[in-house]
Amino acid sequence: MYSTIAIVIAILKTGAYYVQQTPSVIFIPPAFSLVTLIYWLVYLVCFAFIYSTGDVVKGSKTPIAAIKTAEPQQMMIAYFIFGGLWKNAFFDALSQFVLASSVCIWYFAGGQKVHEPFKRSFHRAFRYHLGSLAFGSFILAVVQFIRLILAYVAEQVKKNGGS
Repeated sequence: MYSTIAIVIAILKTGAYYVQQTPSVIFIPPAFSLVTLIYWLVYLVCFAFIYSTGDVVKGSKTPIAAIKTAEPQQMMIAYFIFGGLWKNAFFDALSQFVLASSVCIWYFAGGQKVHEPFKRSFHRAFRYHLGSLAFGSFILAVVQFIRLILAYVAEQVKKNGGS
C-alpha cells in the first residue's frame, strides 16, 4: 500500500509543478465551458424555432401551447437533437485533448517551461486528430441519443397507462 501512496503523491507533485509552470492551464476549462454555454443558448433558441413549426393544438390547459408536429418535423427535431449531442461531445473531447496534449508537451520537454503549449495542442487537434475526436464524439452522441429515445419511450408507456 505504501508504494501506491508514494506513486499518487509523485503524480500530484508533478501535476502541481505543471500548474506552477503553466498557470494559464487554469483558464482552459472555464473558456471551454463558456463556449459550450454560448453554444447551448444559441441551440435552445434555434430548437424553439424548429419546434414551433408545428400546428398549435387548441384547448391546451398548460401555459405552454401544445404543438402537434408532422413526421418530417419530428425527424428534423430528432436530427437537431442528435446534432446538439454530437457537438457537445465534440467540445468536451476537444477540451480534454487540448489539456492532455499540453501536459504531454510539457512533460516530454523535461518539465521545462514550454512556449505556447495550448497553441501547439490546438494545432495538433485540428491537424492530426480531428477525425478521431469527431468519431469518438459521434459514438458518444449515438449512445446518448439511444438513451434519450428509451427514456422518451418509457415516459410514453407510463403516460399511457403501461407499467
